[in-house]
Order: sequence, then C-alpha cells, then structure tokens
Amino acid sequence: MVKIRLTRKGRKNAPAYRIVVADSRAKRDGKFIEIIGYYNPTEDPEKVVYKKERYDYWISVGAQPTKAVKKLISGNYKFEPYNPDAKKDEENETDESNETPENDKVENIDNQTTQDEGNAENTDKTEKKEEKTDESKEDKPEENTDK
Repeated sequence: MVKIRLTRKGRKNAPAYRIVVADSRAKRDGKFIEIIGYYNPTEDPEKVVYKKERYDYWISVGAQPTKAVKKLISGNYKFEPYNPDAKKDEENETDESNETPENDKVENIDNQTTQDEGNAENTDKTEKKEEKTDESKEDKPEENTDK
C-alpha cells in the first residue's frame, strides 16, 4: 500500500518535514517514491507547501494520506511548540479542581492526631525496652579479661 506521509528532517529540536509518497512498509525516514511538498513548523507554522496536482494524482491512484498529512493539507492543524511544563500544569489544574471542603480538612487533621497518639504509645514502648536493656547491663558485673 502506498501512503502519503511526513518524513522528518532538520536537526535536534528544530524539525522540518517533507511530504512524501512512500510504500507503507518503508521506514519513516527511509526510501520514498516522490517528494511532493514540505512543512517547516519552526520557521512558519502556518506555511505548508505541496504540489496539489501531484497530491491529487497520488490520491486518485489509491495512495492513502496519513492523519497528519490530512490535517496539514486541509489547514486544520495548529502547531504548538513543545512545552515540558504543560503536563505539570495540567496535573496542578486537576489537583485544584479536586480540592476538599473545609470539614474534610478538619477530619484529616483529627485523624492525624489520633495517629500521632498511636505513634506516641509506640515510642513509649521502645523507650521502656531501652531502659530495661540498660538496667540489665548495669546488673551484670564486669568481667576481668586481664590474665
């Protein structure tokens, strides 16, 4: 099957794409049949250049355009530069929308105090154990190892 798709060109963090006609089994940046256009989002995100007559010819022959190519050619694609903080911002927005009412916060504080009281009991037990071990060491006489 023949596809009309994008191949990536350009350097790291500065992509440029060719619109090519290629066999669907070929690699993304591999062998292609014909270059019919290009798209450079870093230079001018609105500008897509392609040969309309060649595109129409390949469509009539049975080539299938990919979703990305369809969007580019129809003009529905909007380029958005990569923003590494965007995912974090989305998470923060969802956290803010899931805030709990004041009464729930009070209950959470109460639960923490009961847990703290339980921890206090545990610390008292460990302190008692330490005291017992110290007392048992004091009861034993020291052995003289000098011979």
